[in-house]
Amino acid sequence: MALSLLPQPRSVKVLAGHFDFKEVDTIFVPRRPGPRVKQAAEQLAAELKNTFRLEYEIKPSSTVKDPHGLLITHHTREGIFVRTAQTRPQAYELLAAGHSLTVSASDEGGLLAAVQTIRQLLQEGTRIPALKIEDWPTVPFRCIHLDLKGLTPNLDALKEFLELAALYKYNAVLVEYEDRFPFQCLPEIRGPNAFTPETLQIFLKHAEAQGLEIIPLVQTCGHLEYVLRHPKYRAYAENPDVPQQIRTGCPKAQKLVREMVKEIIDAHPLAKSIHIGADEAWQLGQHPESKAALEKAGGKELHFIEHVARYVRQVRSAEKTPILWDDMLREAPPEVLKKMPKGCGLMYWKYGSDGGQFRPEMLPQLGKYHHGGFQIFGGCAIRGAEQFYGNIPNYRQRMDNVDWWVEACETQPRLGGLVATSWARFNSNLTPCDPLPTAWPTMLYAAERMWTGLGSSRESFERRLLVGFYGLRADNTEVALAHYGVSDHHAKEAAEVFGRAKRSARRNRDVLELLELLAQLDMLAERRKVETERLAAMLPRLEAGTADPAALAQLRAELPGALREVERLQRELSRALLRRFDKQEVDEFIQDRLLICTRFLEYLQMLARRT
Repeated sequence: MALSLLPQPRSVKVLAGHFDFKEVDTIFVPRRPGPRVKQAAEQLAAELKNTFRLEYEIKPSSTVKDPHGLLITHHTREGIFVRTAQTRPQAYELLAAGHSLTVSASDEGGLLAAVQTIRQLLQEGTRIPALKIEDWPTVPFRCIHLDLKGLTPNLDALKEFLELAALYKYNAVLVEYEDRFPFQCLPEIRGPNAFTPETLQIFLKHAEAQGLEIIPLVQTCGHLEYVLRHPKYRAYAENPDVPQQIRTGCPKAQKLVREMVKEIIDAHPLAKSIHIGADEAWQLGQHPESKAALEKAGGKELHFIEHVARYVRQVRSAEKTPILWDDMLREAPPEVLKKMPKGCGLMYWKYGSDGGQFRPEMLPQLGKYHHGGFQIFGGCAIRGAEQFYGNIPNYRQRMDNVDWWVEACETQPRLGGLVATSWARFNSNLTPCDPLPTAWPTMLYAAERMWTGLGSSRESFERRLLVGFYGLRADNTEVALAHYGVSDHHAKEAAEVFGRAKRSARRNRDVLELLELLAQLDMLAERRKVETERLAAMLPRLEAGTADPAALAQLRAELPGALREVERLQRELSRALLRRFDKQEVDEFIQDRLLICTRFLEYLQMLARRT
């Protein structure tokens, strides 16, 4: 059996023989286990039962001399347990040989990572090679962003996402709720697939069971379109004609934001941090009331700090760490930064690819932020970073962006971790962009790099993606290349490859099907651009009834087939997306892409019939 683990472990030694989960029946835990050990053992036992119908007992044993250890063997023997010598954070050692599998970890994070490695080994069946794995992460804080403002996943799809994040060794999820959070202070603004208080608790408990830290995000300045676009709250906007940002000088607006922050804090008692957004506040000082407050504060940056400091203090009073995006502080001089209350985290985001090569001058604010007392996290992007109407991420650019951020984390000790942002819309008034499953290849790539660093090649990752994620052959390299093909103007070829691959995929076949349909959507968009130029030249004569008879006959013959193709794509895309997303948003996504084609073709058909 070839190992196709994602992320790739630091060290894997394949030994003689095999270990078979069918030949053992007990998970021994320490007599004084760490808080997560029993939960991890229960998760493994449940997976073995649900997937392979194997009944496992969980028992305490004095043999397991590690508070973060497990021993999987037969109930008649307790085997030999060797405690790891690893002391690095989140390190673990896994040894499978004969009739026992032992896990020993340096801490809770290492134990959880080891369990995910076992789960991946089980993807190929209960019989695995005898082996020894020693492993630990490069980046300690590995966060994936879940943006709920476009094509919001249903509850089952959200659980699927959390399980994927845990399986590939993320340890935190940044949840951007917007109007999907059940705000009691804003009952009128609930969006599609919005949480109820009950479904929110199901989601949070599922995340906790997966060992994932949830960091909720609530905007406190800009990007409050989802509130301000409603007539009731338009007066709170800095610019009511472009309702993007809260009126920073308005006491009633400030009170509303405080209520929103309080509800987010109260709903997340286990959260260590609360993200207060505060990015892209472009409208500061546009309203006369805010302009007066800005001038009184002594400038834009000081006014911005004065505004967000309210919510920083509110979060800190709840004994949680406030985090915000960094961009509004990039121009602030060091003496101004010192006005920010201490104990904040900053997410320093940059989405350019730069060929995947990091240089320290690419992060010019890093030293200033460090001396300002901030805890600093990097921010790469795995989707939603090219164009607001995109269908599939530019995989090459997204992977390059991940590479240079991971190199920054490896070489810049001031960076405390990395968040892989995954944008569902550029803002809540624009069309949804790349559907969430299209980002899973880049989500896995970011997980690989954050864990392993730059020690493995992209080609190695692609082979393991094929085998581990799709259940394809490792030599099926055309599928790996097809991911790049759509953004490299080879959408037709990519669609054909995805279409063939989905028939032999043993896992995540529906992702390949969605990629095939979205590649076809890109094909249609390219063809529309070409055809529009040809038909534009005919349009005046068609409307005047003087079109060339031969050209008119050709158009009449082509139009029914073109309309059928658009209708087929609309139907199949709808079916594929409705598995995970709300019908209202699926219809919106499809109409945003295809309505122009349908309307144009129907108009031409009407003219062709009339002429």
